[in-house]
Amino acid sequence: MRNKIKEIYEFCKERGKIQYLYTICMLIPLILTDSIILYTVIQSANAKKRHTMENIASAVKYSMVNRVENVANTAKKIYLNKYIERFLEREFESPMDYVTIQQLFMKDTLLENVLGDTTLITMYADNDGIVNGGMFARIEVARKTKWYKHLQDSGQNQVLYLYYDDSRYPASERKRKLVFVKKLNYFLREKEKVLKLELDYSSMTKSLKNMNYEAPIYVCEGDTILMSNQGKNSIGKPFETFQNNGKTGYTKDLTLYGMDLQIYVMDEGGVRASYLAENLPIVIIVFLVNIIFPILLVSEMNKNKLREQEMKLARKNAELLALHSQINPHFLFNALESIRMHSVLKQEYETASMVEKLATMERQNVEWGNDSVEIRQEIEFVKAYLGLQKYRFGDRLSFELDVEESCESLKIPKLTIVTFVENACVHGIESKTSPGWIFVRAYKEQDGLCIEIEDTGCGMEEEYMNELRTKMEQASIESLKEKGRVGIINACLRLKMVTNDAAKFELDGEKGMGTMVLIRIPLVYLQ
Repeated sequence: MRNKIKEIYEFCKERGKIQYLYTICMLIPLILTDSIILYTVIQSANAKKRHTMENIASAVKYSMVNRVENVANTAKKIYLNKYIERFLEREFESPMDYVTIQQLFMKDTLLENVLGDTTLITMYADNDGIVNGGMFARIEVARKTKWYKHLQDSGQNQVLYLYYDDSRYPASERKRKLVFVKKLNYFLREKEKVLKLELDYSSMTKSLKNMNYEAPIYVCEGDTILMSNQGKNSIGKPFETFQNNGKTGYTKDLTLYGMDLQIYVMDEGGVRASYLAENLPIVIIVFLVNIIFPILLVSEMNKNKLREQEMKLARKNAELLALHSQINPHFLFNALESIRMHSVLKQEYETASMVEKLATMERQNVEWGNDSVEIRQEIEFVKAYLGLQKYRFGDRLSFELDVEESCESLKIPKLTIVTFVENACVHGIESKTSPGWIFVRAYKEQDGLCIEIEDTGCGMEEEYMNELRTKMEQASIESLKEKGRVGIINACLRLKMVTNDAAKFELDGEKGMGTMVLIRIPLVYLQ
């Protein structure tokens, strides 16, 4: 009996040792290492979420700055135009005298050509001879407005101002407005003159919504919501107040011509299941290995390189989306304007009016969808565009499109070829009085696609050609802020981004003889 009790004691003693060893060597390391793994995964997910929000805010900022700078550049052109200032300070004998001179002035200066696609412009002057209407009005009309008082109170020469115009009747005419205001006093200072450019609020809110970000975004001035992707953009209602509630995930400050803006990207709370799901296989594998080899677990947790790659990919996607939402197919509107002007010259005013309305509708309803398009579809668009230009240039323009059948189903970024074709028309054929040709070719060469756009237009100087070639090869987001050939640089940048910088560009030509652009793209990126 004594031996039996001793055996039981020894058994319990050994079992306690095993439990002790299991706790020390297995259970505690397991808990510690699993806790480290879970903490690392959560931190990685939070870091990725923060970088995603940062990239969203940067894309929204880029879009805002681009729109405002376009309007500011338009204002600068008017500000430096001495003919406009002289007209605003001119004495008019009667309303009929003003109307006659104003019509001649608009025709001779081609003032409407400096306006942006989505800008409403009005110039005010302390001149009793001006008849209110169109782009011109007397200064007393402006002195009653909120934006004029803000300009005077600011002491600045130019400001960006946000307000709700509740002075209009009936109430249905009251609207939210974002205006750029600038004093016109560069050449003459005898009379007070002010320029007001009204940004298209509806277009701005639509652009923000079309970015398709899931995270709530608010662009605010103080506690006033300028626009949001959360349905607070009714143009006919007063601006709403921003409620922070401690849910702001990322904030980016932005100052534009005296207006201090804040871009808020809201944190939806917690770590998204999708972020954790991406790391779930790693957690499971490490957990299983931990059960067998707990001491080796920590050494298997080096994931910094993976996180860095994910951050770079997220940042690159954000830059591509910002560029994408910025693209404006201005060549389509140039073609419509050509038809309208041709109709005006032939006194077909009804046709001109219809085309003008069509251009306005298209400008408001351009949407991208998928950025990729088959070459056969792109060529159809090129054919339609050149057909419209043929209507404008007549016998001065001929063209030939030659695409290998094996290339027709390959996909390229939308509007790539037509951007270069439009450039050939505007900068090549238009400046040449004699007839000219435009050739577009697409063919395979070894393991790549070759696209040629050639014109027999006026060509360009060697120095400028070298400069443009460098810009094409080194196309970047920053280079789009520079003036000149933005469409070409934009197309080159999109090709470089979708091909991981594998797309190559060649530019050749001669002054007075023409220009040829050759694009080489590895086929592996076009399937």
